[in-house]
Order: sequence, then C-alpha cells, then structure tokens
Amino acid sequence: MRHLVRKFLVTAAILATLSAPAATFASSRMGTIEVGKTSPMWDLAFLRPVGFAGLVASTVVWIPMQAVVMVTRPTEWKMPIDMMLKKPFEFVFVDPLGSH
Repeated sequence: MRHLVRKFLVTAAILATLSAPAATFASSRMGTIEVGKTSPMWDLAFLRPVGFAGLVASTVVWIPMQAVVMVTRPTEWKMPIDMMLKKPFEFVFVDPLGSH
C-alpha cells in the first residue's frame, strides 16, 4: 500500500512540474483570445489533443481537491470547478479554432 501511495505522489509531482509552465502561460493570456493567432490545423492537430489530456488530468486531480475544499472552505466550493474543469473545457471545446 505504501508503494502505491508513493508512486501516486511521485506521478502527481511530475505532472505538476510539467504543467507549471503551461499554467503560467495560460494565466498570463487569460481573457485575450485573438482569432487568427495560430494556424487552425496546428490548433486541431496538436493544441486540442494536449488540452484534452490536460482536461482529463485536471479532472483526476479535481476529485480529491474538491473534497478537501468542501471540508476546509465550504463557501468556496466553486473555485476548483472553475479552475480545474470549466477553463480547460472551454479551451478544448468552446474556443474557436486558431484562437490559441
């Protein structure tokens, strides 16, 4: 059991380390969608699949995070949903092609 927990924590740390630059880049560009910024083919072939993988990973991380937030700060229960589910979902499924 200890080995499984250790393996999970190492995997979570690696994912957090790898996603930190992307999160910084995304937060600096939040709210600035410029159509025509990226080729739609690049967006469809590379950015959307990577965004979908990020959505899946953030969903996996969101489940325990939501439980912790509900116990520690029940009035802020919407914050993890917006940050971990809504924004990645909009990136993948709502934003127009070529807007990233």
